[in-house]
Amino acid sequence: MNQSEYFNWSIAILLSLLLFGAIFIQRGARMGVENPPVMPSPLITRLSFSQTAVKQPSETVPDVLSKINRAQPEPIQRIKPKPVAAERAPVLEKIEKTEAVKKITSQPQTQGQQVRISSEKILQQQREQYLEKLLSHIESFKFYPRAARRRSIEGNVMISFILDDSGNYQQLILDGQRSVLVNATRMALEAAIPLPVPADHLALSRKIKFTMLYSLSE
Repeated sequence: MNQSEYFNWSIAILLSLLLFGAIFIQRGARMGVENPPVMPSPLITRLSFSQTAVKQPSETVPDVLSKINRAQPEPIQRIKPKPVAAERAPVLEKIEKTEAVKKITSQPQTQGQQVRISSEKILQQQREQYLEKLLSHIESFKFYPRAARRRSIEGNVMISFILDDSGNYQQLILDGQRSVLVNATRMALEAAIPLPVPADHLALSRKIKFTMLYSLSE
């Protein structure tokens, strides 16, 4: 390709480009006239703060007076103190003195009662101790007869007698169903003389009653 042909081709291409550009610009202008672009309108919200004055009904004079009367507090009633009689003071002193005298007089009585109760308890304990001593003394002389042991005889013997000051027994009564056991009890009582004698301050009855048990299972 020579220079003339190259020059012709370049001019032809340039003219075609200019032609196409003019057509494109003209067409765009027509489209702009026919359908202009619609721009979205901005959303604007306007807030209006308006205070409307509320008209209150005009109050009448009697209504105002009634409100004032209601607002006033009720008068406080004052309590008058009652007069205290001056003559009651010596009466109270007399009552206190009499109560104090009653307390003083009642104390020895309660103490005396407590002393009597404690002395009675001690006396009862001494009586029980003496009876235990008497029975243990007689029990120490008790024996089981051989004939009753061989025949496996068991039973109880009721004993009753009156104890004198010398430690002997009188009016002896032995009650039992087995004669061999009754005889053994009599022999034990005779061997236990003299018996322990209670003290005079115990004021214990001299009539003694108890039961002597004979059992092979002991």
